[in-house]
Amino acid sequence: MRYTVYTLIAFVLFALGACDSTSSQEDFLKDATSPPSGFTQTDATGQVISEDTDDWRTAPFFVGKVVVDPAFPNPANAGGTVTIPVRILQFEDLSGRLALRVDVRDQFVLLDELLDTSSPGARIFQFNTAQINEAGLHRLFILDDFNEIVSYGDLLIE
Repeated sequence: MRYTVYTLIAFVLFALGACDSTSSQEDFLKDATSPPSGFTQTDATGQVISEDTDDWRTAPFFVGKVVVDPAFPNPANAGGTVTIPVRILQFEDLSGRLALRVDVRDQFVLLDELLDTSSPGARIFQFNTAQINEAGLHRLFILDDFNEIVSYGDLLIE
């Protein structure tokens, strides 16, 4: 009997934790799919000048697995190169690849991809703003192989 009570308590605590992480993930996805607003301003070397706390957060399901630093430079010039540093923290926590995409006029455009994410280490996404081909504020998404949003942030193209 005592074993059953402890098992039940452990199950309830686990289920409550799972509900909390599911709720956090749903909140993250709601924020990620909202229209772009504000951006983290960075210089050409990646130094943050002003931070938008909504930019480049890691999805709750990927915390401890991936860290994304802000895009730089931001704002970016039309036809300029933008870099987004990514650190993978553990072996085999991500399957396949990571893709950087942007929604431009209802087209989900691939900007860059990291093909091997199986081992830890620093990597970078890099793309030319001509791929977006439109001035203004744009939401960028980092997705895993299952199209789950890992992180997102806003980029201003001048």
